[in-house]
Amino acid sequence: MKDVMSAGELSSLFNINVQTLHYYDSIGLLTPAVRDEETGRRKYYFEQVYKLASILYMRRLGYPLKQIKEHMESREPGYTLEHMKAQSEALRKKMQELMAVDSVIQRKIRFIEQELPLAEKGKVSIRSFQKRGYISIGEEEILFQSDSFYFYPTIVFYDQDIKRFGAYIFLEQEDEDLDIPEKNNPLYDTIPTGDYLCGYHYGPYDQIHKSADALRKAGIEMGLTLDELLINLNIVDQFTEQDSEKYITIMQIPLLDASVK
Repeated sequence: MKDVMSAGELSSLFNINVQTLHYYDSIGLLTPAVRDEETGRRKYYFEQVYKLASILYMRRLGYPLKQIKEHMESREPGYTLEHMKAQSEALRKKMQELMAVDSVIQRKIRFIEQELPLAEKGKVSIRSFQKRGYISIGEEEILFQSDSFYFYPTIVFYDQDIKRFGAYIFLEQEDEDLDIPEKNNPLYDTIPTGDYLCGYHYGPYDQIHKSADALRKAGIEMGLTLDELLINLNIVDQFTEQDSEKYITIMQIPLLDASVK
């Protein structure tokens, strides 16, 4: 390895842009050992390779340049260890957050994979469900302010003139008793165990009332006693399909006890 390296050679060694080295020089983070007074070309001593390697390593760990500069100017074992511990704790916290988000996404995938093969236009059936959890979001006006709206299947409750939204927490039936983080949310609530008249709506949400009316009519013709509540769960929505005509929603109406034979 050469004792003195140009900015171009140093940037090639680390596969970074020469302009990055120029910027590090401008903020005093990595100053060239020699600068040609006539050409302005920067030269670096070989030992500066290790300093640049440390800077780039800390950048990968997420340190801002200002903090890296402070670290470089204050390096000693005790100081460095404390910073490494703090960064390790931050990384573990970030990893836990990412794993939690991945768990939600994986459950949404399983929900879609389970429900999509069952969806059939015009199909009416009675399904039994154990207690199901959801996070209450509230009215439509605040729907988009909630992070839950973007990660979970959307659930919509229609109770006469009241319409409210939630984030459905899909769990396999055998996993219903799992102690998941969502259960500690103060907005966590449950849909009661019971039998539900189920049907499907295909298309935009502003037309869903027509499908709901048809489902109620079918239930009455079957001699069922239906609750006023209508529960809609989005299977294929704006996050998975660009054409609203291809949206698929499962509609569920609770059966009153008298309906259960």
